[in-house]
Amino acid sequence: MGRLDRNISVEDFRQLARRRLPKSIFEFVDGGAGQELTLRDNRAGFERIRLVPRVLTDVSRPDLTTTLWSKTYPTPLVISPMGSCALVRPGADIAIATAAAARGIPYT
Repeated sequence: MGRLDRNISVEDFRQLARRRLPKSIFEFVDGGAGQELTLRDNRAGFERIRLVPRVLTDVSRPDLTTTLWSKTYPTPLVISPMGSCALVRPGADIAIATAAAARGIPYT
């Protein structure tokens, strides 16, 4: 098992990034613009979402497909372009777009 396998939540990955990135880059990636009002609103919105485990449900053939704008996608994910990905890893924006395309995930 690789070191990344030990991270199971967004917060786990956030703390890993905090340890690995230079402080100024982590603060840029982790923060928001201005007074971070939108960032706080987004986090609060996600905190209101509750995932309810479905116990004793057949999971032998999971199906994550979803339909957005009359088109079916393999997962309920959409990736939007993010500025300054190269601060974290050179070529990251191309790698993200390539991986998304290979898996049929929309990259807007």
